Amino acid sequence: MSKSPIKKGDILNIYTDGAARGNPGPAACAFLFVHNNEIIHEGSNYIGT
Repeated sequence: MSKSPIKKGDILNIYTDGAARGNPGPAACAFLFVHNNEIIHEGSNYIGT
């Protein structure tokens, strides 16, 4: 993962996803920031039940 300078007019793609097993049940979410086909930031989180 590298740092890319983002300029005005550039396109930044943001991908998100999340899922849960059952309701209530274990759940999590994640995201990616992609600029010029490079992942510049990512994260995930366990949300709980």
